[in-house]
Amino acid sequence: MLKVAAEKILAHPEAATRAQLVEADMTNFDLGRRFSLVMITARSFQHVVTPKEQRTTLSCVRRHMAAGDHLVLDLFDPSFEVLFGQSAKAPPTRTAHDPKSGQRIRRSRVSIEVDPMRQTVRETLLFEAIDERGDVVATENTSWTLRWSLRQEIAYLLELTGFEVVGEFSDFSRSPPAYAREQLWIARAV
Repeated sequence: MLKVAAEKILAHPEAATRAQLVEADMTNFDLGRRFSLVMITARSFQHVVTPKEQRTTLSCVRRHMAAGDHLVLDLFDPSFEVLFGQSAKAPPTRTAHDPKSGQRIRRSRVSIEVDPMRQTVRETLLFEAIDERGDVVATENTSWTLRWSLRQEIAYLLELTGFEVVGEFSDFSRSPPAYAREQLWIARAV
């Protein structure tokens, strides 16, 4: 992801002077400066899979902010029907077109493991590159573990780590919170 981001920065010289890419442990980093806006997008916070790591991550972020600065946190809101019901067993295969190679990319779920005690879901996926004749020309397996958090947990985590919630939505159009949608939080450092 950093390589792709670096390529995009090079394509936009005006961003090159303002953007800095850093690879670091989300739970323990020191960039030596403060930020007026921190965005943890694309559910990346949910890769932090223990409550202790979640607290240390948010505390670390808070140390990089002054009072009044803002945090945007983007999470999925758990759908218990998806996690524990029939739809957890066989989701539809997804396909996308790779504009660079011209190939179709097919994504299929190989396995899913849900741990309700730890509030985690581990998913293994198979990605297949398919050429214009329909032949599979490359495959890759990947897996990840995500921790889901209920809205009350996130509100408490934010309060515990020095933030005040100023907005809570279920999408980027500012829709009110709703079950099994997105959790989009806007918090102010206090």
